[in-house]
Amino acid sequence: LVLLSNIQPVVGSSSEIINRIQSVHTKFQQEGPTIDVLNTIDLLVKDLDEDDHNTYKDQLAQVYFKKSLIEISLNKIKSAIDDLIKVLEIDPLMKPAQNKLIDLLVEQAEFETIQKYLDSKDEKHQKIDQDIKEWGKSLAKVESLVTSKKLKDKEVEECLNTLDDVLIPFTPSNPLLYQYRLVCLKKSSLNLDNFKPIIKTLDKLIKLQPMKDLDNYSDISQLLLFTQTNFGQSWHFVKNCLRINNDFKKCGSLSKMFVKFQNFLKLLEDYSIWQGHVYLISEESSNKIEDIEIDWEFANKFLFENSLQVSKLEMKNLPRKVKSNYDYLMHKADEFSKEFSTDATKLSFTQDLNKFACESFIQLKDYKNANQFCKSSVNDDINENPFFPKHVPKIDKLLKEKNYQEAANLLNKFNKNVKGTQLFLDRLKIIEAYDKKRQQQQHFRQQQQQQQRQRQYQQQQQQQQQRQKPANDYYKILDIARDADEKTIKKAHRTQTLKYHPDKYKGNDLTPEQIEHKMQEINKAYEVLSNKELRERYDQGDDPNDPMGGQRQQQHHNPFGGGGGGFQFNSDFMRQFMKQGNGGSFHFGGFGGQRQ
Repeated sequence: LVLLSNIQPVVGSSSEIINRIQSVHTKFQQEGPTIDVLNTIDLLVKDLDEDDHNTYKDQLAQVYFKKSLIEISLNKIKSAIDDLIKVLEIDPLMKPAQNKLIDLLVEQAEFETIQKYLDSKDEKHQKIDQDIKEWGKSLAKVESLVTSKKLKDKEVEECLNTLDDVLIPFTPSNPLLYQYRLVCLKKSSLNLDNFKPIIKTLDKLIKLQPMKDLDNYSDISQLLLFTQTNFGQSWHFVKNCLRINNDFKKCGSLSKMFVKFQNFLKLLEDYSIWQGHVYLISEESSNKIEDIEIDWEFANKFLFENSLQVSKLEMKNLPRKVKSNYDYLMHKADEFSKEFSTDATKLSFTQDLNKFACESFIQLKDYKNANQFCKSSVNDDINENPFFPKHVPKIDKLLKEKNYQEAANLLNKFNKNVKGTQLFLDRLKIIEAYDKKRQQQQHFRQQQQQQQRQRQYQQQQQQQQQRQKPANDYYKILDIARDADEKTIKKAHRTQTLKYHPDKYKGNDLTPEQIEHKMQEINKAYEVLSNKELRERYDQGDDPNDPMGGQRQQQHHNPFGGGGGGFQFNSDFMRQFMKQGNGGSFHFGGFGGQRQ
């Protein structure tokens, strides 16, 4: 590589010049379009210009062309145009340089200069010439609109559409068009949606003409701060403004405020960004939102107790109502809203500041002072992504009154991101603790009920066994054991029949009627015990010869049948509650707002 220090200010021999040119090409290939490469080429061009152009004519044109490409990459458009013109002075037939120059001149709207480089025989150049004429007609239309004192919404729309669809696409580097765009935007009915295109337009103007109008820096700085709560970018533009002119009053005034309020404004910006994530309406993202860490006591004291962070001179010019740093920031937002003809209460800065003030008092449990800021922070609907700190006092009141069901109903209205904040979790833990205690009590009651039912069951079993004993003891009637087999039963039946047969009974203790009844009992006993199925029924307490026996048995079967079984309770309440983070609903099973 040829270093800048190695290049001599004298031309040198032909071979030396060729080597230097080759070294520049190599350096460009290795490093790309850098300032260092551009400086190396500048020195080479200077030496070549001192020599006879005819000697290195081809090389000089190529070097100038490469120099222009580097300048384009480094956004040095004016220098690139000058160098491309030199290329064509050296070599008028160098087509790439001609096309590149025409492109740059079109972008800059340098239409007078471009005419000498357009070839009337070239179809592309003919098209460019025609487009220039049409562009001129559209420009005249826009100029008539921007010079009007007042524009209707339809005319503003026409102005912006002509600029965005026709003029700017053809000449994107023409600052005049962005100035006209700014005028049209400012003549429209300003609302928060209009400020974004104004910021975008100012940013483009500053890039195209960084030193032309320093008011653009102060305007974009205020717009970024008050309409987007973007303190970082806001201060960036103020610093750039003062680098150009350290005495520019508007930027200087903003800088003084930023220096004194920088810690809080940075904190407010972080809070605004965090709020944007927490209250994001879309529930598609599964990413967990980390809770923001803020020294709320320090921040609250800065806003409402610390001395005003302004100079004595500025303090004299402030309204009497400005007594705190919070008042001062709201005063600055009010000044901005008047300058830009918008509603101060709808500014992002104002809403974020009031939300911050609201939450700072809520975090410190100063609900009385929080009230005015929470009310003015947002006019939110509890059913549509509400601001949680605003509703904390009501939730805490319900918890204090032990109205856990109603408190849970309110907590349930917040999105899953809010449910991850510590402020929310602190309230949820109270309900969680109550629910755990309630479940323990419920479990204890269930155990008691189960034990009671078990005792009742045992008592019923004993009573049932007594009731299940048949009125007729067939085994006793046949004088056999309960495990007697079929043969024994037949033998016993025969024996008892012979014994009590009316014609063969030898005793004198029974009347004929009693003997007949005895024979009936013997026959019934044999009829049941000799039949396998009837014997099984009898052994279970169901006498086939006793119609009432089955009914008594049915009445006391299954003490747990029918209603009045175990108490039903959804014990996993907390899992059910947290699961509904995507918008479902939950219920305390059997809990119904009871107080305890």
